[in-house]
Amino acid sequence: MKATVEEINSVQRRLKVVVSSEAVNKAFDSAYQKLKKKAKIQGFRPGKAPIHVIKKLYGSSVSYEVGETLINDNLFAAINDQGVKPVASPFVEVKGSPSCDAEYEFSAVVDVMPSIEVKDQHKGLQVECKEYEADDSSLEKELTALTRRHAKTSALDDAETPAAESHLAVISHTASIDGQELKDMNVKSTPVALGRGEIFPELESAIVGMKKGETKEVDIKVPSDFSDKELASKIVHFSISLDDLYQVDFPELNDDFAKDNNFDSLEELKTSLRKQLDETAKNMSKQELEGQLLSSLIERIPFEVPPAMVDQVIDSMIGELRFKDKKDQEKALKDETIRKRFRAEAKVKAQNTIILWEVIKNEKLEVNDDEIKEHVSKFAQEGDENVEQQVSNTISKFGEHIRENLLFEKAINFLADNAKVSKEAAVL
Repeated sequence: MKATVEEINSVQRRLKVVVSSEAVNKAFDSAYQKLKKKAKIQGFRPGKAPIHVIKKLYGSSVSYEVGETLINDNLFAAINDQGVKPVASPFVEVKGSPSCDAEYEFSAVVDVMPSIEVKDQHKGLQVECKEYEADDSSLEKELTALTRRHAKTSALDDAETPAAESHLAVISHTASIDGQELKDMNVKSTPVALGRGEIFPELESAIVGMKKGETKEVDIKVPSDFSDKELASKIVHFSISLDDLYQVDFPELNDDFAKDNNFDSLEELKTSLRKQLDETAKNMSKQELEGQLLSSLIERIPFEVPPAMVDQVIDSMIGELRFKDKKDQEKALKDETIRKRFRAEAKVKAQNTIILWEVIKNEKLEVNDDEIKEHVSKFAQEGDENVEQQVSNTISKFGEHIRENLLFEKAINFLADNAKVSKEAAVL
């Protein structure tokens, strides 16, 4: 067997393998001997049919089987011989089936890790990020959302009643700019409580006064602070339909409402919500800083990501979605539309993983067993088994995964400690 390696790009190699005619003939002989033992051929007792009869009857099917055998027997040996380190299963390229007394050639595309030199480029990053905090307005929004979830709807007495701020409107709309549809902004039969700031103010104003079954065309300027910066301040055309309309009654914010939500008083409910909001703000600030640090580092050290690694991340992201059953999940994993939707985010996640491992290696960061135990102990609670047993069982099942996450956290902290961070206050 002979093998050569061709560099396709920084993260892919094409391995070309040539198997000698002697090895091909040996594989054919082995396949024919196996067939001879189990083949049932009229006129011959089992295992007694001549080889030339076996070849005549099973030649084409044997050729396919021999090809698979030769690939399995030689591909990974060639990968090892050439010092190639794949990050996923190779993609085999086959030109044809093998033939007796002839060499057999095949190739395989192998994804490999990019070659990255971090050196000291991960130090001194300059980043700007938002520092989120919860204030009274954040609490009011949360309380408003809570009353919205507990609101009661009822049918209107008059079907011709125009939509007003006391109503729940079920709307559908399409959005477009210069005739080009904005699919991400389209909605279908979506309930909106009017007068509570759940949609663009101009869009809500357009809906007020509409009657059930009515449609309307309207151009609206997207707010300048819209999350999608490409659409912020743009004029978007909406084609709106009012599918249904209901009277909606919201509960009063008082102690009775709090008790309905398992709190002794409204003040206790507010305290609990504020605590949750503070935790959310803390986590959002942390994620914002991490994202900016990694983006800045990858700008300094650009590199390609192995396509197979991106696909693995997409598989993981789809696996985290909720499905009715296994078949739906398997279908989603093969759905190119779904995979395309996740690809950009998956590539970023893969890049982040790769660069963090480089920081970990460069700084020789480690996580010892005591650190893992201390981390797991924070989340252990008294139950059917004692805390010590819980910790032991968790480490037994997920110890290496926890170690990896703690290593990534150390790497992020190292980047932050050695960066120049400018923070801008932002309210939830």
